[in-house]
Amino acid sequence: MKRLVRRIFTIATLLTISVIGLTSAPAFAATEFPHGYVFPINQPFDNSHGRLIFQSDGNLVVYNEFGQPLWSTNTRFEGKQLTFQGDGNLVMADGFNRAVWTSNTSGTGFRMIWQDDGNLVISDLANHAVWATNTSH
Repeated sequence: MKRLVRRIFTIATLLTISVIGLTSAPAFAATEFPHGYVFPINQPFDNSHGRLIFQSDGNLVVYNEFGQPLWSTNTRFEGKQLTFQGDGNLVMADGFNRAVWTSNTSGTGFRMIWQDDGNLVISDLANHAVWATNTSH
């Protein structure tokens, strides 16, 4: 009888540890992009609220968790390279390295984060948003 009680206690303890481990682990974390980061084409950044992707058609797009587009740079067939520049500006360039889209955050953008709420945000040194896709939900 003691053995049976010990086994039940051990199994119950293991199940509790498993459940606690599963519920306390975060599903996704925010992704911070450093200055000078060049977005690879077709590499998605996923979180529980959607996907951020620089597509092969030249668009940076934010999709919701159901695959519906919420925001884009509208640079289809123009965008060839997307860079978070050292000056804090997110810039989409064409094949001749001319800007076809920009976040207009030169000199003010300190950090760029793909937040776990589905929003891409560029913030200043004081952590105030200076630009965002406004796609949090």
